[in-house]
Amino acid sequence: MARLRLRLLGIGWLLTTTSLLGCGNSAASPWGRDFLSTQVLEAGRPRPLARDEPIRLEFRENHELRVRAGCNHMFETARIQGTQLVWPADRTDQHAGIGTTLIACHPDYAAQEDWVGKLLQAKPTIVLRGNELVITHGTTEIHLLDRKVADPDRPLVGTRWTIESEISGRGPEASVGSVPDHGAYVVFTADHRFTGFSGCNGFSGKFAQPAPGKLEFSSFSITEKACDDDTGRLERTITDVFRDAASLRIDATAAQIESSRGHGVGLRAP
Repeated sequence: MARLRLRLLGIGWLLTTTSLLGCGNSAASPWGRDFLSTQVLEAGRPRPLARDEPIRLEFRENHELRVRAGCNHMFETARIQGTQLVWPADRTDQHAGIGTTLIACHPDYAAQEDWVGKLLQAKPTIVLRGNELVITHGTTEIHLLDRKVADPDRPLVGTRWTIESEISGRGPEASVGSVPDHGAYVVFTADHRFTGFSGCNGFSGKFAQPAPGKLEFSSFSITEKACDDDTGRLERTITDVFRDAASLRIDATAAQIESSRGHGVGLRAP
């Protein structure tokens, strides 16, 4: 089972407020918000993106700007100086640079990541108006829309969630592994029940949502057909996750449910 392990950096962020980006008003600030590109222009003409996938900018509350422009994430602290985006934030540090994950990408993605990274490090102009963000450098404009508007979170209830990965561990040390493509899924219904399929056996139970981001499971049951090793491993994770209290995070079409014991599943909506 292929696994990927990433270590995330938590670093401080300096912020200079401006009238364009708000002054202490989170509603008029990019911090704590994600944006997806809707259009890229060069000299007024559309620039196509690799495989038509949008550029994503995450202005995290922990003061880190994360950028996805291909198959890797770029990340480093940032600040806004006047109307300029300064990334990395500490330009006086000779060792400052942009961190990145190291997944081997298709050449089109790799070229796009390089282009976007250089543009964002060139102190572009940044303007936020409501849910629309525009980053400009020279004759290039990247138009973006708040991710929650452009690609809203899918509802937990009523969505057929494909189980696409297993999660082991918590926080920066968590590892994510792929699962066999045997049609594993789970569905949550309005009567507070869930049913699913592990790729080998069916399972079901009851659930409650006592608070945002929290789930409580009960009455879990699963059939007992003999399974191959990989599917059996997934079933053990499912059994651990759907028996007790768990955390829930939904991000557009992706979701994660993690138990208090450090196991979880990654889900994907259609």
